[in-house]
Amino acid sequence: MLDAIVQFAIRFRVAVLAVAALVLVAGVVAVRELPIDAVPDVTNVQVQVLTDSPGLSAEEMEQYITRPVEMGLNGMPGLQEIRSITREGISTVTVIFRDDMSVWFVRQLVMERLRSIEAEIPPQFGRPEMAPVSTGLGEIYQFVVRSDRHTPMELRTMLDWEIAPRLRGVPGVIEINAFGGAKRQYQVVVSPDRLAAHRLTLGQVLQALERNNVNVGGGYVERGEEQFVIRGEGQYRSIDDIGRVVVSVDNVGTPIQVRHLGEVRVGAALPQGVVTQDARGEVVCGLVLMLAGENSRTVVKAVHARIDEIQRDLPPGARIVTVYDRAQFIDRTLKTVATNLIEGALLVSLVLLILLGSARGSALVTLGIPFAMSLAVFGMLYFGITGNLMSLGAIDFGFLVDGPIVMLEAAVARLALRDVTAENHHALVAGAVRGVTRPVVFSVAIILLVYLPLLSLRGVEGKMFQPMAATMALALGGSLVFALLVFPAGAVTFLKPPREPGHHGVLARLERPYRRAVEWALRQRASLVLAALALLIAVVPIGAGLGADFVPRIDEGDIYVAIRRIPSIGITEARRLDLEAERVLKRFPEVITTLATTGRAEVALDPVGMDNTDILAHLRPHEQWTTAHDLDALGEAMK
Repeated sequence: MLDAIVQFAIRFRVAVLAVAALVLVAGVVAVRELPIDAVPDVTNVQVQVLTDSPGLSAEEMEQYITRPVEMGLNGMPGLQEIRSITREGISTVTVIFRDDMSVWFVRQLVMERLRSIEAEIPPQFGRPEMAPVSTGLGEIYQFVVRSDRHTPMELRTMLDWEIAPRLRGVPGVIEINAFGGAKRQYQVVVSPDRLAAHRLTLGQVLQALERNNVNVGGGYVERGEEQFVIRGEGQYRSIDDIGRVVVSVDNVGTPIQVRHLGEVRVGAALPQGVVTQDARGEVVCGLVLMLAGENSRTVVKAVHARIDEIQRDLPPGARIVTVYDRAQFIDRTLKTVATNLIEGALLVSLVLLILLGSARGSALVTLGIPFAMSLAVFGMLYFGITGNLMSLGAIDFGFLVDGPIVMLEAAVARLALRDVTAENHHALVAGAVRGVTRPVVFSVAIILLVYLPLLSLRGVEGKMFQPMAATMALALGGSLVFALLVFPAGAVTFLKPPREPGHHGVLARLERPYRRAVEWALRQRASLVLAALALLIAVVPIGAGLGADFVPRIDEGDIYVAIRRIPSIGITEARRLDLEAERVLKRFPEVITTLATTGRAEVALDPVGMDNTDILAHLRPHEQWTTAHDLDALGEAMK
């Protein structure tokens, strides 16, 4: 069977080489469509249920909201775990399902349960809602809105009503999470003395405001040949409309309006978080969340284009400044993989050229690397495997050319040891290649067996290592196709006999010293075995003390400074300390910009309080560092 495949490739070598060239070209095109991310996404299938109720303490949130939500969601099909975090004014319940379930199906299950849960929660305590369909790697772009002409409230309004709606229209974007600034509110500041004087309560004022902010329909009436729709318009159009709402009447029938009881004004909502940048004061921050399962590289590019459009339409003085861009990390990932691919190909070609002295043979073997990678990319697209540092960066290019190298050595040896003529040249190369086909196939199969256990992993380990194992298996399969079809066709077509029969480049010069070394080793075999055992025993303690990591360390080129304070700290003091910390970080020449976030964002995916601060320090390229030479030393200096 194997001999027949090789014979087929040799017989139709022109067609085989043409198809191989098309595969290489198609592989270059397919790489652009391959989903690329920095690291594997190990997020499980989960749904977050968020409930915001600013008036409740943590104990009341747990009693009236968190516990009913947990009880109502318990017992759903495929449920594995329910966990929750409850703080003052916020409840977050995370429901985790089996990995084989669709996130859209489980969200439907949760939605059906929430409808019955809402009946158990008092209306004034808030309404449970599901968080956006995103994952732990969904935060793909972060920006701030700055201006020297606008107030924090104007910037936040600009983000909420102009920037965020347009960014949500980008395919693949599920939400724009706003953070910081002053959220615009229409506030009624009631005077307690005036309430007492008119014998009214806050509840009556609230009911009056709710009743008067409605539009109602009254059907229609016919008049002559026409029909007129009857509507009662009562929604507020201005602050004056709010002030003129009648709350009650006094003993003589005089209406008591809201403006008689206090002040109606435009104000800022109580902030649940604060964002500062570069120790220069507060800014408004937006975080772009990507829809789960989307191609982050494509979505980020679309976000860039939309940001450029929005930037042109912003009022004078306002600008959008990028803080975090996943595209930069993806570009570095692709650069790393491309560098490894080029260096591996050049190294293989150089070594073969030096040792075997065949420039055509080394070039032909080297082509096996991009050919195998092209077939691997096709397989990744078909099976939905995302390219990242684990799946692409872990490919061993030496494995991809093992088979072609063995075939090249056999062909070169056959041509060097036989009298080659124009008539028997093709037959000699074909015979040499067919002679080693079976060992080549067995060697690739043995390597593939090593990756089979990784394909059986489940949970976080499976999401981490299965893409790597599948990608390597696809690449090995591509290398086997190259060895069985493309290389035999190329060898028969391009390989030429050496100019000096019997000489094999550098190997010919190493043959005599190597023979003397082997003879000496055979005479001293007992001493060499004992020395090897002693060396092995000596290395064991050293190896045990080296340490180990579960995954490679990922360096995005930035550093996070995490600050934890007492839970009762106020927002004003937290802001002051954030600015002080940023001033310290800005003294380091390695730091380009800093962004400090305290508290939680509008969508409380991370339900933390004012005691929690994270400072993102964007760093210069490593070669420009002067304070330290590695990330750990720089972190110690910052501490």
